Amino acid sequence: MTRTIWFHRWHDCFTGGQLKHADYFNHVRQTVGFAPRIAFANEPASAAVARERRDLWGARKEELVANWNPKRGDVFFLAGGDWQHLRAHGLDGLRNPRINLIQGVRHAHKGTELFGYLAERAIRICVSPQVADALKGTGQVNGPLLTIPNGIDVVPPLILERGAEERRIAGGERLPVFVAGHKRSDLAAKLTERLRQTGIRHTAITGFVERREFLSLLAQSPVAVVLPGAEEGFYLPALEAMACGCITVTLDCVGNRSFCHHSKNCFVARDTPESLLSVIRTALDMPSSHYDDMLCAAQDTVARHSLVSEREQFQALLANVDDLWREA
Repeated sequence: MTRTIWFHRWHDCFTGGQLKHADYFNHVRQTVGFAPRIAFANEPASAAVARERRDLWGARKEELVANWNPKRGDVFFLAGGDWQHLRAHGLDGLRNPRINLIQGVRHAHKGTELFGYLAERAIRICVSPQVADALKGTGQVNGPLLTIPNGIDVVPPLILERGAEERRIAGGERLPVFVAGHKRSDLAAKLTERLRQTGIRHTAITGFVERREFLSLLAQSPVAVVLPGAEEGFYLPALEAMACGCITVTLDCVGNRSFCHHSKNCFVARDTPESLLSVIRTALDMPSSHYDDMLCAAQDTVARHSLVSEREQFQALLANVDDLWREA
Protein backbone atom coordinates (compact mmCIF):
# COMPACT_ATOMS: atom_id res chain seq x y z
CA MET A 1 0.00 0.00 0.00
CA THR A 2 1.28 3.44 -0.95
CA ARG A 3 0.81 6.19 1.61
CA THR A 4 0.31 9.77 0.48
CA ILE A 5 2.23 12.64 2.06
CA TRP A 6 0.40 15.94 1.65
CA PHE A 7 2.35 19.16 1.03
CA HIS A 8 1.16 22.76 0.81
CA ARG A 9 3.03 25.83 -0.42
CA TRP A 10 2.69 29.53 -1.20
CA HIS A 11 5.40 30.35 -3.73
CA ASP A 12 6.05 33.79 -5.17
CA CYS A 13 9.86 33.90 -5.33
CA PHE A 14 12.87 31.72 -4.68
CA THR A 15 14.17 31.44 -1.12
CA GLY A 16 16.25 28.88 0.73
CA GLY A 17 13.10 27.83 2.57
CA GLN A 18 11.31 27.12 -0.71
CA LEU A 19 14.28 25.10 -1.97
CA LYS A 20 14.35 22.93 1.14
CA HIS A 21 10.58 22.35 1.04
CA ALA A 22 10.96 21.20 -2.57
CA ASP A 23 13.85 18.91 -1.59
CA TYR A 24 11.65 17.11 0.93
CA PHE A 25 8.86 16.82 -1.63
CA ASN A 26 11.32 15.11 -3.97
CA HIS A 27 12.67 12.92 -1.16
CA VAL A 28 9.18 11.47 -0.79
CA ARG A 29 9.01 10.78 -4.53
CA GLN A 30 12.18 8.68 -4.18
CA THR A 31 10.90 6.71 -1.17
CA VAL A 32 9.29 3.33 -1.75
CA GLY A 33 5.80 3.08 -0.26
CA PHE A 34 5.12 6.83 -0.22
CA ALA A 35 3.84 9.32 -2.80
CA PRO A 36 3.72 13.14 -2.57
CA ARG A 37 0.78 15.40 -3.35
CA ILE A 38 1.02 19.19 -3.27
CA ALA A 39 -1.53 22.00 -3.22
CA PHE A 40 -0.20 25.43 -4.18
CA ALA A 41 -1.99 28.32 -2.52
CA ASN A 42 -1.39 30.79 -5.36
CA GLU A 43 -0.97 30.97 -9.10
CA PRO A 44 2.46 31.97 -10.48
CA ALA A 45 2.69 35.72 -10.94
CA SER A 46 4.84 35.39 -14.06
CA ALA A 47 6.29 32.90 -16.51
CA ALA A 48 9.60 33.10 -14.62
CA VAL A 49 7.93 32.15 -11.33
CA ALA A 50 6.07 29.31 -13.06
CA ARG A 51 9.35 27.99 -14.48
CA GLU A 52 11.00 28.27 -11.09
CA ARG A 53 8.16 26.31 -9.48
CA ARG A 54 8.55 23.57 -12.07
CA ASP A 55 12.32 23.48 -11.54
CA LEU A 56 11.98 23.25 -7.76
CA TRP A 57 9.13 20.82 -7.17
CA GLY A 58 8.93 19.20 -10.58
CA ALA A 59 5.43 18.09 -9.64
CA ARG A 60 3.78 15.82 -12.16
CA LYS A 61 0.13 16.30 -13.13
CA GLU A 62 -1.07 13.54 -10.80
CA GLU A 63 0.89 15.06 -7.90
CA LEU A 64 -0.83 18.45 -8.14
CA VAL A 65 -4.08 18.82 -6.20
CA ALA A 66 -6.47 21.66 -5.49
CA ASN A 67 -7.07 20.61 -1.88
CA TRP A 68 -5.93 17.96 0.59
CA ASN A 69 -8.06 14.84 0.60
CA PRO A 70 -6.31 12.51 3.06
CA LYS A 71 -7.12 8.89 3.75
CA ARG A 72 -6.46 7.01 6.96
CA GLY A 73 -2.72 6.44 7.28
CA ASP A 74 -1.72 9.37 5.08
CA VAL A 75 0.82 11.86 6.43
CA PHE A 76 0.74 15.67 6.62
CA PHE A 77 3.98 17.55 5.90
CA LEU A 78 3.83 21.00 7.51
CA ALA A 79 6.27 23.89 7.20
CA GLY A 80 6.00 27.50 8.30
CA GLY A 81 2.37 28.55 8.57
CA ASP A 82 0.92 25.38 6.99
CA TRP A 83 -0.91 24.72 10.26
CA GLN A 84 -3.36 27.38 9.07
CA HIS A 85 -4.10 25.30 5.97
CA LEU A 86 -4.75 22.24 8.13
CA ARG A 87 -7.21 24.14 10.31
CA ALA A 88 -8.90 26.00 7.46
CA HIS A 89 -9.81 22.70 5.80
CA GLY A 90 -11.06 21.10 9.02
CA LEU A 91 -8.30 18.49 9.06
CA ASP A 92 -6.69 19.38 12.38
CA GLY A 93 -8.85 16.89 14.26
CA LEU A 94 -7.64 13.89 12.24
CA ARG A 95 -5.20 11.42 13.76
CA ASN A 96 -2.92 11.26 10.72
CA PRO A 97 0.80 11.65 11.49
CA ARG A 98 2.21 15.15 11.07
CA ILE A 99 5.78 15.94 10.13
CA ASN A 100 6.76 19.55 10.84
CA LEU A 101 9.87 20.95 9.14
CA ILE A 102 11.41 23.72 11.29
CA GLN A 103 13.86 25.91 9.36
CA GLY A 104 14.37 28.86 11.70
CA VAL A 105 15.21 29.75 15.28
CA ARG A 106 12.44 32.34 15.18
CA HIS A 107 10.01 29.53 16.01
CA ALA A 108 11.37 29.83 19.56
CA HIS A 109 10.34 33.48 19.89
CA LYS A 110 7.53 33.78 22.41
CA GLY A 111 4.39 35.56 21.30
CA THR A 112 4.83 34.78 17.59
CA GLU A 113 2.52 32.71 15.39
CA LEU A 114 5.24 30.11 14.81
CA PHE A 115 5.91 29.76 18.54
CA GLY A 116 2.23 28.99 19.05
CA TYR A 117 2.46 25.94 16.80
CA LEU A 118 5.04 24.23 19.04
CA ALA A 119 2.24 22.98 21.30
CA GLU A 120 0.66 21.11 18.35
CA ARG A 121 1.43 17.40 18.26
CA ALA A 122 3.99 16.62 15.54
CA ILE A 123 7.22 14.87 14.60
CA ARG A 124 9.57 17.80 14.11
CA ILE A 125 12.62 17.99 11.85
CA CYS A 126 15.13 20.73 12.67
CA VAL A 127 17.57 21.75 9.91
CA SER A 128 20.48 22.35 12.30
CA PRO A 129 21.51 21.59 15.90
CA GLN A 130 21.09 25.28 16.68
CA VAL A 131 17.41 25.19 15.69
CA ALA A 132 16.88 22.07 17.80
CA ASP A 133 18.56 23.70 20.82
CA ALA A 134 16.41 26.83 20.45
CA LEU A 135 13.22 24.77 20.38
CA LYS A 136 14.26 22.57 23.31
CA GLY A 137 14.87 25.72 25.33
CA THR A 138 11.23 26.76 25.03
CA GLY A 139 9.91 23.73 26.91
CA GLN A 140 6.87 23.90 24.60
CA VAL A 141 7.60 21.23 22.00
CA ASN A 142 4.90 18.55 21.73
CA GLY A 143 6.40 15.43 20.14
CA PRO A 144 9.74 14.02 18.97
CA LEU A 145 12.39 16.56 17.95
CA LEU A 146 14.87 15.30 15.35
CA THR A 147 17.78 17.03 13.60
CA ILE A 148 18.48 16.45 9.91
CA PRO A 149 21.14 18.95 8.76
CA ASN A 150 20.37 20.63 5.46
CA GLY A 151 21.83 18.98 2.42
CA ILE A 152 22.61 20.43 -1.00
CA ASP A 153 23.35 19.10 -4.45
CA VAL A 154 25.10 21.88 -6.35
CA VAL A 155 27.63 21.29 -9.12
CA PRO A 156 27.22 24.17 -11.59
CA PRO A 157 28.58 23.42 -15.09
CA LEU A 158 30.97 26.35 -14.83
CA ILE A 159 32.80 24.65 -11.96
CA LEU A 160 33.54 21.67 -14.18
CA GLU A 161 34.92 23.94 -16.90
CA ARG A 162 37.33 25.86 -14.71
CA GLY A 163 40.56 24.35 -13.49
CA ALA A 164 41.99 25.00 -10.04
CA GLU A 165 44.61 27.35 -11.48
CA GLU A 166 41.91 29.59 -12.92
CA ARG A 167 40.35 29.95 -9.47
CA ARG A 168 43.62 30.39 -7.62
CA ILE A 169 44.27 33.68 -5.86
CA ALA A 170 48.01 34.10 -5.60
CA GLY A 171 50.51 36.91 -5.18
CA GLY A 172 47.90 39.43 -4.13
CA GLU A 173 46.25 39.45 -7.56
CA ARG A 174 42.82 41.03 -7.18
CA LEU A 175 40.14 38.95 -8.81
CA PRO A 176 36.39 39.64 -8.79
CA VAL A 177 34.41 39.46 -5.57
CA PHE A 178 30.71 38.60 -5.50
CA VAL A 179 28.54 40.12 -2.76
CA ALA A 180 25.15 38.51 -2.10
CA GLY A 181 23.36 41.13 -0.04
CA HIS A 182 19.68 40.43 -0.60
CA LYS A 183 19.14 39.81 3.13
CA ARG A 184 21.38 42.68 4.27
CA SER A 185 21.04 45.32 1.58
CA ASP A 186 22.13 48.10 3.95
CA LEU A 187 25.37 46.37 4.86
CA ALA A 188 25.95 45.26 1.26
CA ALA A 189 25.63 48.86 0.03
CA LYS A 190 28.21 50.09 2.54
CA LEU A 191 30.56 47.24 1.70
CA THR A 192 30.33 47.77 -2.06
CA GLU A 193 31.18 51.44 -1.54
CA ARG A 194 34.30 50.43 0.44
CA LEU A 195 35.24 47.96 -2.29
CA ARG A 196 34.81 50.65 -4.94
CA GLN A 197 36.95 53.09 -2.99
CA THR A 198 39.74 50.54 -2.64
CA GLY A 199 39.61 49.47 -6.28
CA ILE A 200 38.56 45.87 -5.64
CA ARG A 201 36.50 44.68 -8.60
CA HIS A 202 33.23 43.14 -7.56
CA THR A 203 29.64 42.28 -8.44
CA ALA A 204 26.82 42.77 -5.95
CA ILE A 205 23.13 41.91 -5.73
CA THR A 206 20.73 43.38 -3.19
CA GLY A 207 17.56 41.69 -4.40
CA PHE A 208 16.48 38.15 -5.19
CA VAL A 209 17.61 36.71 -8.52
CA GLU A 210 16.74 33.45 -10.21
CA ARG A 211 18.59 30.50 -8.73
CA ARG A 212 20.46 29.71 -11.94
CA GLU A 213 21.78 33.25 -12.11
CA PHE A 214 22.78 33.15 -8.42
CA LEU A 215 24.73 29.91 -8.86
CA SER A 216 26.35 31.25 -12.02
CA LEU A 217 27.53 34.36 -10.17
CA LEU A 218 28.98 32.18 -7.43
CA ALA A 219 30.69 29.93 -9.97
CA GLN A 220 32.40 32.90 -11.62
CA SER A 221 33.67 34.48 -8.40
CA PRO A 222 36.79 33.29 -6.54
CA VAL A 223 35.59 35.15 -3.42
CA ALA A 224 31.92 35.13 -2.43
CA VAL A 225 30.56 37.35 0.36
CA VAL A 226 27.19 35.98 1.51
CA LEU A 227 25.41 38.11 4.08
CA PRO A 228 22.79 36.36 6.26
CA GLY A 229 20.16 37.85 8.50
CA ALA A 230 20.93 37.90 12.21
CA GLU A 231 19.04 34.66 12.90
CA GLU A 232 19.13 31.93 10.29
CA GLY A 233 18.19 28.32 10.83
CA PHE A 234 20.97 27.04 8.60
CA TYR A 235 21.90 29.62 5.90
CA LEU A 236 22.28 27.64 2.69
CA PRO A 237 24.11 30.34 0.63
CA ALA A 238 27.29 29.86 2.67
CA LEU A 239 27.27 26.14 1.89
CA GLU A 240 26.36 26.83 -1.75
CA ALA A 241 29.31 29.20 -2.08
CA MET A 242 31.63 26.49 -0.75
CA ALA A 243 30.13 24.00 -3.20
CA CYS A 244 30.80 26.41 -6.06
CA GLY A 245 34.51 26.54 -5.27
CA CYS A 246 34.51 30.00 -3.70
CA ILE A 247 36.51 31.31 -0.79
CA THR A 248 33.47 32.09 1.32
CA VAL A 249 33.07 35.15 3.52
CA THR A 250 30.05 35.33 5.81
CA LEU A 251 28.78 36.52 9.20
CA ASP A 252 27.80 34.61 12.31
CA CYS A 253 24.05 33.97 12.21
CA VAL A 254 23.41 31.17 14.76
CA GLY A 255 22.41 28.59 12.17
CA ASN A 256 25.79 28.46 10.42
CA ARG A 257 27.91 27.70 13.47
CA SER A 258 27.85 23.95 12.89
CA PHE A 259 29.53 24.18 9.47
CA CYS A 260 31.20 27.63 9.11
CA HIS A 261 34.64 27.56 10.77
CA HIS A 262 36.67 30.76 10.53
CA SER A 263 39.94 30.53 8.60
CA LYS A 264 39.42 26.78 8.08
CA ASN A 265 36.67 26.33 5.49
CA CYS A 266 35.57 29.98 5.24
CA PHE A 267 35.98 33.40 6.85
CA VAL A 268 33.48 34.65 9.43
CA ALA A 269 33.66 38.44 9.68
CA ARG A 270 32.13 40.81 12.18
CA ASP A 271 28.93 42.57 11.22
CA THR A 272 30.58 45.75 9.87
CA PRO A 273 31.76 46.85 6.41
CA GLU A 274 35.25 47.45 7.84
CA SER A 275 35.57 43.91 9.12
CA LEU A 276 34.22 42.46 5.88
CA LEU A 277 36.65 44.54 3.82
CA SER A 278 39.56 43.41 5.99
CA VAL A 279 38.58 39.75 5.60
CA ILE A 280 38.13 40.14 1.83
CA ARG A 281 41.65 41.58 1.59
CA THR A 282 42.94 38.61 3.58
CA ALA A 283 41.19 36.25 1.17
CA LEU A 284 42.65 38.01 -1.86
CA ASP A 285 46.19 38.09 -0.45
CA MET A 286 46.35 34.67 1.18
CA PRO A 287 49.19 32.29 0.22
CA SER A 288 48.23 29.72 -2.39
CA SER A 289 48.77 26.88 0.10
CA HIS A 290 46.22 28.36 2.53
CA TYR A 291 43.87 29.02 -0.37
CA ASP A 292 44.01 25.39 -1.48
CA ASP A 293 43.65 24.10 2.08
CA MET A 294 40.55 26.23 2.61
CA LEU A 295 38.98 25.05 -0.65
CA CYS A 296 39.65 21.41 0.30
CA ALA A 297 38.15 21.92 3.77
CA ALA A 298 35.11 23.58 2.19
CA GLN A 299 34.59 20.66 -0.18
CA ASP A 300 34.80 18.25 2.77
CA THR A 301 32.10 20.30 4.48
CA VAL A 302 29.90 20.14 1.39
CA ALA A 303 30.40 16.37 1.13
CA ARG A 304 29.17 15.95 4.71
CA HIS A 305 26.01 17.88 3.80
CA SER A 306 24.95 15.99 0.72
CA LEU A 307 21.35 15.82 -0.42
CA VAL A 308 21.71 12.03 -0.44
CA SER A 309 22.52 12.01 3.28
CA GLU A 310 19.54 14.26 4.01
CA ARG A 311 17.27 11.98 1.97
CA GLU A 312 18.49 8.83 3.72
CA GLN A 313 17.88 10.34 7.15
CA PHE A 314 14.37 11.42 6.13
CA GLN A 315 13.64 8.00 4.66
CA ALA A 316 14.68 6.43 7.97
CA LEU A 317 12.16 8.71 9.68
CA LEU A 318 9.41 7.68 7.25
CA ALA A 319 10.19 4.00 7.84
CA ASN A 320 9.53 4.64 11.53
CA VAL A 321 6.85 7.31 11.21
CA ASP A 322 4.07 5.38 12.99
CA ASP A 323 6.23 4.58 16.03
CA LEU A 324 7.40 8.18 16.21
CA TRP A 325 3.80 9.40 15.95
CA ARG A 326 2.78 7.18 18.84
CA GLU A 327 5.56 8.82 20.89
CA ALA A 328 4.25 12.28 20.07
